[in-house]
Amino acid sequence: MSVFLHMMEALLAICSAGEVRSQELSFVNPASGARLWGIVFYPADAEEGRRYPAVVIIPGGLGCGSEVVKTLEPLVIARAGFVVGCFDPDGRGRSEGKEDWNGRIQQEGLHAFLKLIYDLPFVQRRNIGVLTSSYGIALAAGALGRHPDDPPVRYLIDIEGPSDRFYITKFDNPRFVRFFGHTTDDEEWWAEREAVRWIKLIRCAYLRIQHLHDHVHGPDKRHAIAMINAATDVRFGGQGRSPWTRINGSENPPNRVYADESQPIWLPDRPGPPPPEEKLRWIAEMAGVPLRRPFPRFWHELPEARLPIEVERRPTDMISAPHRFRELMEWVHRRLARKAEVDSVLPPEKARLIEKLLSEGRDEKAARLIDSAVMGLDRLEREEFHSWADGFPKGEIFGRVIDEEGRPVEGALVRLFGTPLRATTDREGRFAFEGVPVLSPRYILIADKEGFIEGQIGRIGVREGERTEVEIALRRKTPSNSVLEEKLAVKIGYLLRINPAPPPRKPDEKAVLDESLYPEKVRRYLLPSPEIDSDHPEIQRIARGILEGLPEDKRGESDRGGQGGLRVGG
Repeated sequence: MSVFLHMMEALLAICSAGEVRSQELSFVNPASGARLWGIVFYPADAEEGRRYPAVVIIPGGLGCGSEVVKTLEPLVIARAGFVVGCFDPDGRGRSEGKEDWNGRIQQEGLHAFLKLIYDLPFVQRRNIGVLTSSYGIALAAGALGRHPDDPPVRYLIDIEGPSDRFYITKFDNPRFVRFFGHTTDDEEWWAEREAVRWIKLIRCAYLRIQHLHDHVHGPDKRHAIAMINAATDVRFGGQGRSPWTRINGSENPPNRVYADESQPIWLPDRPGPPPPEEKLRWIAEMAGVPLRRPFPRFWHELPEARLPIEVERRPTDMISAPHRFRELMEWVHRRLARKAEVDSVLPPEKARLIEKLLSEGRDEKAARLIDSAVMGLDRLEREEFHSWADGFPKGEIFGRVIDEEGRPVEGALVRLFGTPLRATTDREGRFAFEGVPVLSPRYILIADKEGFIEGQIGRIGVREGERTEVEIALRRKTPSNSVLEEKLAVKIGYLLRINPAPPPRKPDEKAVLDESLYPEKVRRYLLPSPEIDSDHPEIQRIARGILEGLPEDKRGESDRGGQGGLRVGG
């Protein structure tokens, strides 16, 4: 069983002693034929004939639901009396298919998931909502704009989503253009991914959440005004069909359009993303229902046990810096009860500096500051854990880490998931955790060492005064279980694989091979003739060098009408 499933078991076991249940879902995206993964969390008594309002959470960027469910958010929202749905779009997480950058294909996948939620027996069919963050609005606006009444969706909450291709790419910022592979000149490609186009067609209520300084664009909030004006019904001076719109809270009137000279009241700035309790308050307002359980202000106030959330301890690179900063700030919000200690490691001015560096594209410097903060907060985490766990009964976990042949693995790092507890195996592969607090009916152990595939074992029970014995088997990394990069070389009339991922296929020594042997991105060079037909200067350079070394009667070069192209045959 994967660490993901073990994690899900632990989260569910810890959450409110049976108050919340989950159900994994598998469904097909009709637009792509790909099988997608989803999951719903719901109050346990929903199975007894009670129905609850539902909300689907769409993360920002190119995020996926299997990452959202690793956080506290879906479980506590479900505990408050909601059905919470998360899914992985095509090509992400645990779903099949290909990445579509929140385009039409993935929008149709969200539409299929909403229909699945609508058909669940414990869902109030007239009370389904969607909550999006940042670029997730492109996915939701497209799905709800294309299918405004199928199924009926009550509301859409949009947290600082970009309106169009200019705000998505930060006006052709090279970093974002490289990421998406398209500049703003490519209007056709961006058309299906611009939320401001599709928000005009939605027929549900629309709530826009916007702080004084946008999480990407700083003081520039023209995209927020564009979105609210596009969604607001034409009866109120807008461009859309939404029956109710509003920016932020009751400080702004509903169904109002804005301009640069007449702006709404923005939310005050705060470091990091909105905390889960704010999101729950917005969901409850839009659903029109009281909360069955209030959101716990601090995560250690959950009555039954503490929910484990890990911030990965790995170096931050330029690409991962924005996501890591959001992770870091969520970590900080979980520890507001120890604000003085947290501020000593990550003072507000340091957090603002990191945000400023990220907004300016200075990700390398931001990454160094993030890592220094993570190290300090990790130390606080250890102190907090040991102080908090002192009042609980203790047990022990002893075990061994072995390889496939049963030999001990020395020097493996063993972690007790959800805690700062770590151990390293000795020459006999043995490790020990003493004084493990009895916080949960089940724990997860994760073992890792360079040259091995990470191993996990779950359902580890810890009882007061008793020792639990476990054994974790690691598999060595080999070419057959590691993903190797495929490098391509031109060889006269065909492409030859070098260092292929197993099982290896030896190319037939002919000019043309079975097309299935080639990566899809190069198949167009092989069909419909036994030749490579390309204008690419690098391919031309290589091919000319090959041709110059061949006798005249063996060459198959042609000029393609004098346009400078090169055709190389077998």
